[in-house]
Amino acid sequence: DHVGVATVDLEKGTTAQGKYLDVGATLTVEVSEGIPLGHKLSITRISGDQPVIEYGQEIGRAIHEIQPGNHVHTHNIKSMRW
Repeated sequence: DHVGVATVDLEKGTTAQGKYLDVGATLTVEVSEGIPLGHKLSITRISGDQPVIEYGQEIGRAIHEIQPGNHVHTHNIKSMRW
């Protein structure tokens, strides 16, 4: 997967800690911008026009490069739904 979901509001400059639900492995990501509860956070670098994967499913395509720790939302991905 390329993104995780914020389970709390994340503040810029903090370190987010997460867990892969399928294998139980943990990860940490430096948060580069504020991310509201329930929104997506990039956990890897995503190239422009690359598919964005969440829970093993393609949810859209990156409009431009997205760095780890960036907020992933309609401003930087084109949704598969519309």
